[in-house]
Amino acid sequence: MQLNKLSKSFSIVIPVYNEEESITKLVKEIQLNIPEKNYNYEIIIINDNSIDNTKTILKKLSSKSNINWESSVGKQEEREIELEQSSD
Repeated sequence: MQLNKLSKSFSIVIPVYNEEESITKLVKEIQLNIPEKNYNYEIIIINDNSIDNTKTILKKLSSKSNINWESSVGKQEEREIELEQSSD
C-alpha cells in the first residue's frame, strides 16, 4: 500500500480469542467501510492464545491485505519462557 501524504493514517487494534466464526466478517466490514483513497490504515489483531482455528484464519487474512497479527502470551507463559531462556 502506497501512503498518500494528504491521507490520515491510523491503526485499528483488535484483541481476539476463539473468533474463527467472526474474524473474517469483521475484517471485511472494516475494509468496506474505510475508503482507502482517504485513509491509510492497518489492522492489528492480537490473538490471545485461541484454541480454535483463529490463528490459521489470521495467517490467511494477513497474506491478502494490510493486516498484521501476533499471538500474546499470558503472564504465566511469559515467565515460563523467560525461565527456559535463562537456563540455556
